[in-house]
Amino acid sequence: MADDWHTLAEPDEIPSPALLIYPERIGENIRRMIAALGQAERLRPHIKTHKMAELVQLQLKAGISKFKCATIAEAEMLAQAGAKDVLLANQPVGPNIDRLLSLVGWFRDVRFSTIADDAEAVGNLAQAAQAAGVTLPVWLDLDVGMGRTGIAPGQAAATLYKLIGQLPGVEPAGLHLYDGHLHEGDPAKRLAKWQTMMDQVRPFRTGLEADGLPVPGVVGGGTPTFPFHAQHTDHECSPGTTLLWDFGYRDAFPDLECSRASSANRAATASRSTSATRRSRRRTRIRACSSPASTMPNRSCTARSTSRSARRRRGDSMSATASTASRGTSARPSRCTTGRT
Repeated sequence: MADDWHTLAEPDEIPSPALLIYPERIGENIRRMIAALGQAERLRPHIKTHKMAELVQLQLKAGISKFKCATIAEAEMLAQAGAKDVLLANQPVGPNIDRLLSLVGWFRDVRFSTIADDAEAVGNLAQAAQAAGVTLPVWLDLDVGMGRTGIAPGQAAATLYKLIGQLPGVEPAGLHLYDGHLHEGDPAKRLAKWQTMMDQVRPFRTGLEADGLPVPGVVGGGTPTFPFHAQHTDHECSPGTTLLWDFGYRDAFPDLECSRASSANRAATASRSTSATRRSRRRTRIRACSSPASTMPNRSCTARSTSRSARRRRGDSMSATASTASRGTSARPSRCTTGRT
């Protein structure tokens, strides 16, 4: 694609600051994700990087029906946008249990699920779900080395998974793992560390199944390890940054072929910076005029003050005119849609 993909035909018609989204480039990133997996059914994109219903709908049109999110608000947005399978990748505790179950009641045609890594949390979730008259799928959240959430593969994790299968109100959905700690720039080193991680996950899953515990699926990976989960497993893959991409990931992971699909219109930010500089200079001149040690005649200070007032009046008038024109003009960006930040 051309280097000027982000150039606008009429930039003055776009509110600023604004986030600019380029649907054609997003569509290309979606096609690449699906092609890497061979089917859309294995994709469960994370939406925390964009949180936009419009982008969810672009993915739905491409055949993606399952999504992952980090908050209750994101889960609700997904359901409203038309998603039919929503995984809340954040163990609900306290009032968030009732908030999640409320969504289950409101959106009867959506399959909500969540993760857990603690027996007490599972018990509270099961009790509330049973009282609400629903059965909530729960994924066992595994700590595969990141050390942020989850339980390490082993006997304690197997016992917890068995508990999920025994308590009324919840049922085992499978395993969830996030390997965000694997972010080496060298793809060979990243793959080697990923394979070491999988040497723990595979036998753990096999052991559960040997004990008669169903493991319907595995949700695994972020963006840096997406190709590995895609090529070497049957996992559902949950990359997030692949949709919009950015400079950081482009430079850190050149092996991942994605296109940047967003940019920022920052004219107003630059204008505010310039205005702040001008205000600072005016304050400096005022202090110089009012200083007892100043030998500058008062009429000069008055003249400056009058001039400043006149400039402010002219500036206010111009701002009002610009604001009115902005409200009365529909933005027609070239090859993009806009969203206010």
